[in-house]
Amino acid sequence: MAGAMSSPDLFVNTVGTFLTEGDIGVGAVFGCGVVNMLAVPALCLLLSPAKTIKLDAWPVTRESLVYGCCIWLLAIALNDRLVTWDEALVFVVLYFFYIFCKYFHYRDFKRHLMYR
Repeated sequence: MAGAMSSPDLFVNTVGTFLTEGDIGVGAVFGCGVVNMLAVPALCLLLSPAKTIKLDAWPVTRESLVYGCCIWLLAIALNDRLVTWDEALVFVVLYFFYIFCKYFHYRDFKRHLMYR
């Protein structure tokens, strides 16, 4: 759901950043992230027939920490108003590390459910 809500923003920001060379992309990164972290779970709860959703603390904490770290790193990278290729590479490597960690967490979680 969060991916579907962000896809129009991704297109607009790609065009705004690379074709018009504006700074629309930076503001949208902050704005879309907040919407995806707060509005999407709230909407899911409102549309849930049970009106209660049981959440495990670890995924919520993990996502909040990762989002906070990424915003912090983005602020550091944009401090001089220029993102160099090595700063961009750090973000790409961290993204793949994040996906790697989520994959193994899901695999271990699935194994844990099988042996209950």
